[in-house]
Amino acid sequence: MVYMMWKTFGICCLFVLSMGDTGSPPCQNDKDPLQALQDLNVMSTVIQGCQQILNGHQNESKLGVLAQNIKEIEQKLEVKDQEMEQIKEEFQQLKKECDGDLKSRISNLDEKVSNIENNVNSTLQAIRTEQMDNITEQDLKISLFETDMRNVMERITKMEDDMTIPVVSFSAYKTKIMNDGQIGVPVVFEGVRDNYGNAYNTSTGIFTAPVNGTYYFYVTILSLNTPAEYGIYKESTVILHILADRSSGYDEASGSVVVHLDKGNNVSVKPFFRRSHGKFYAHHYWSNFGGFLVHWR
Repeated sequence: MVYMMWKTFGICCLFVLSMGDTGSPPCQNDKDPLQALQDLNVMSTVIQGCQQILNGHQNESKLGVLAQNIKEIEQKLEVKDQEMEQIKEEFQQLKKECDGDLKSRISNLDEKVSNIENNVNSTLQAIRTEQMDNITEQDLKISLFETDMRNVMERITKMEDDMTIPVVSFSAYKTKIMNDGQIGVPVVFEGVRDNYGNAYNTSTGIFTAPVNGTYYFYVTILSLNTPAEYGIYKESTVILHILADRSSGYDEASGSVVVHLDKGNNVSVKPFFRRSHGKFYAHHYWSNFGGFLVHWR
């Protein structure tokens, strides 16, 4: 291509030289000036044509170089395409291997998760069972503890009651002479020195036990001119006898007794037996009846 370009350029140069081979400039030629002007125009046209040819050949040279570069680029692209295809094949193979490995790993993970869930559920069930057993055992312990506490509270209450012994005592005496006492009728001791617990009735002469317990009672009778026998009665049963034995003058009889009473039992002093036809006599002030609680329950 370069050779053809230079060949064309040489032909143009020879043509120009042939136009002026007289050895003088065109303006000094013997030819007609109009002819000379025409020759100049022809030469200018030829030169322009040569220039265009030269430019064309230069462009063709550049195009050839560009085509060669494009061909080389295409060859490189073809190589790159081949490399890309190989990379794609390797990627597909790697993807298959990764997919298979990933599926295997996912399957293993699913199995592990399932095993963990089963273990957790089993552990939770065991914990629930153990907790229920513990709750049942704790409920039983609480129930036994509550029973023990009730028993302890009852014992404490009983101990408190035992420690808080009720004060029950009385001391009564005759304020006036009795000369008409009757067998089986309680002697009324009208006056009282003390009556803690208000268990003795000054109107009836009867003591009524306010609580269960052991009681101590005493009685003193001063008689005049009449032998007489008196008794301390628990309800209708005599539990103590005393005897004033003189038939003339004053005579005193006294005695005491310890007895267990239930709450509500009555105790009183009654004439029991007389040895003469006289009436029962009890002098005032010197005739006394009293008692107190010794032991509660």
